[in-house]
Amino acid sequence: MLQGERGVGDTRQPSRVNFHAWDKEDEMDARDRVREKILGDAGVPFSFVYGGRRSETFIENWGRRLESKKLDENKTSHILTFTDEETGLQVVCEAIEYADFPALDWVMRFRNNGQTDSAVLEDVLPLDVAFEAEKESNVLLHYPRGSSATREDFSPVEVPLPLASSKMLGCIGGRSSNAGDAPPDNEGAMPFFNLQFDDGGIILAIGWSGSWKAQFERDTQSVLSVQGGMEHTRLKLLAGEEIRTPRILMLSWEGARLKAHNQFRKLVLAHYTPLRAGKPVQMPFSANSWSLHNSGCEVSEANQIDFIRKYKAKKIPLECYWLDAGWYEGVDGVERWGECVGNWSPKKRTFPNGFRALADEVAKAGLGFVLWFEPERAKPGTQMYEEFPQWMIMPDEDIIRTRRKTLQWEQPWTDKVEALPDFGNPQLREWFTDHVSSMIEEYGITVFRQDFNFDPAAYWRLADGEDREGITEIRFIEGLYEFWEELVRRHPGLLIDNCASGGRRIDLETMSRSVALHRTDNAGEPEAAQSQTMGINLYYPCTGTGVFADLGTVDRYYFRSCLAAGMQIAWDIYSDDLDSAAACEIVEEFKLLRPLFYGDFYPLTVENCSRISDVWCAYQLHREDLNQGAVVAFRRKNSPYPVAKLKLHGLDAAGTYECTDLDTDAKTVFTGEELMEEGLEIAMAQAPDSKIFVLHGIDSST
Repeated sequence: MLQGERGVGDTRQPSRVNFHAWDKEDEMDARDRVREKILGDAGVPFSFVYGGRRSETFIENWGRRLESKKLDENKTSHILTFTDEETGLQVVCEAIEYADFPALDWVMRFRNNGQTDSAVLEDVLPLDVAFEAEKESNVLLHYPRGSSATREDFSPVEVPLPLASSKMLGCIGGRSSNAGDAPPDNEGAMPFFNLQFDDGGIILAIGWSGSWKAQFERDTQSVLSVQGGMEHTRLKLLAGEEIRTPRILMLSWEGARLKAHNQFRKLVLAHYTPLRAGKPVQMPFSANSWSLHNSGCEVSEANQIDFIRKYKAKKIPLECYWLDAGWYEGVDGVERWGECVGNWSPKKRTFPNGFRALADEVAKAGLGFVLWFEPERAKPGTQMYEEFPQWMIMPDEDIIRTRRKTLQWEQPWTDKVEALPDFGNPQLREWFTDHVSSMIEEYGITVFRQDFNFDPAAYWRLADGEDREGITEIRFIEGLYEFWEELVRRHPGLLIDNCASGGRRIDLETMSRSVALHRTDNAGEPEAAQSQTMGINLYYPCTGTGVFADLGTVDRYYFRSCLAAGMQIAWDIYSDDLDSAAACEIVEEFKLLRPLFYGDFYPLTVENCSRISDVWCAYQLHREDLNQGAVVAFRRKNSPYPVAKLKLHGLDAAGTYECTDLDTDAKTVFTGEELMEEGLEIAMAQAPDSKIFVLHGIDSST
């Protein structure tokens, strides 16, 4: 049970937002409390230090202006502006209030309207709020682990927050969902958090594609403080200069935690996902041959055209052809894909016609065209590095020394340390946008795939000047967003695929502009894919997987383990062991389930199961609007249990459902109450094995 708004003896400044998660007596949730503070005159949900003084000591004395405007039937904009008449600093909080969800989104901007440099601005926290809970309340912090190309990618983490406790979270190295590669720096999180109280809670998200931090601290009485923002900010603003902060999203909930996660998924799909014809973009089914051609280094016009024709001949129903790393010119005779990033023209030796003949074959086959780039990295000897050094952030000796240690195991054939192309530089963005745009136009690229395979944070810090800590990162991240937005503006319908060594840059802002077709570089382990599905789907529906194991055969257990909203396959299409009929069958199985990934997601077994081999792993997909769903279940290799009974969620207790076993086509009819109270019994005699049951609601009026 949560208590009232302020506790006896609370000595904090009155401008700090202070509220409980859910008050059943006055029916005001956390979203309404923050909205009340923005629209009213007592407090704001952010803080900062300016000229050595904390904002709560002075901001209420600044000029305050509020402008509200209804954007559409579901969104209202509230722009709150504070102005320091003495120095000309303007602080703007732009909030979006949703009518279709109990959610509020806000982002801050700081502008120096003065004629000289501002005082130092530091400790900028766009999220600075406090919740109140009784001493006896159980408070749990839930969040997903970041990605490090391991079985643990996106694993759900649950942290109790008892009295007098705290938890600090962040990402590693400047990529927003990077967990890091080695202890102790491998505990980075994704920027999504669910604070669970006794009878409700708050889901929070930080939208920032660089370094972020979030702290959750509970005192000895009744207050839980939450702060979040960029990891490092200490800078003066030049005359006329403006910066933005990370975006903050807050969604209030009451009742069951899994119901709350599904409400968040709906919010993401409605307002933070690229749309096509007003609906969330459909993730494609793709094929690539990267692993068949020496990690992409031996791809050629001839073998890629043959690759496409083989798939068409075997009638495997692809939707996209995918050309990954390695297609570009080499450096001094070296053509390893990672050594040549910074050259962005097709290599003449293997693509004498550029991509013209290949693009014609893709179009003839009726496929989309996914093309890989890594714009934010330039190796010595490449065009970007050698011709445009003024656009590069070059490494110093410390960075070179650190990177070479990483390269010893990551790329042992080289010690060349890359430069970071500065996407905060408008000239670089213009050049790269024009270059990529010309290739999109000429070759009919439908998916621009952007990878990012090293950590930029040290480069950003290196480029910052005195009293300018954070400015390079801010401009870089702003530039990244502008780059993507300009590509889509020039090419309506273009899909951006966000990859950063897999899923190491997934946050609210990248989700809004892109999808993650390849969510992790940990590929080839069925149980890892199952576990990653269980974790990431609590927050993010639009992710894809890669089927890389058993390239010459169709492994149903492995393929089903990789089911997601989007999939790519890397089968050996030339293998005589590849059963094309079986391949077509399981691809159609994916297409049958794909729409269901855009609905509710319920783990039916333990959520964090990345290292457990003697259990079942199962989840439920449900589309209330379609009255359809599915149960996907796996008996892992060491599980001694041949039968499991799984209680389902979110059904109409009074409804009737036809349940079809996709392996046998056997159909059974249950009531919603039976499936939720007694459960669906599933038997598997062998281990490992998998089962899929599709549910269709039966209309009782017919």
